[in-house]
Amino acid sequence: MIHSPLVSVIIPTLNEEKNIGRCLESIGKQTYPKERIEVIVVDNNSMDKTRKIVKKFASLCVSGFKQNYKLLNIEDFKLFERRISI
Repeated sequence: MIHSPLVSVIIPTLNEEKNIGRCLESIGKQTYPKERIEVIVVDNNSMDKTRKIVKKFASLCVSGFKQNYKLLNIEDFKLFERRISI
């Protein structure tokens, strides 16, 4: 049995409440196996409802796809960068 590779979709956001819902919906409509799609939303301290929309969308997803959504703040990446300084 051939497995599809895991696909990671990384979405940087900053005050994207008008667009993020449609963006996430379009990913969910793909024909690629949903259990092989990972969606990572990296928010840069949005002041609008971007984070709330992402959280709501992830909570409404079908159970097999829900765990593939991650919402991170840009600060999480800054901490990660400091740990792996080259």
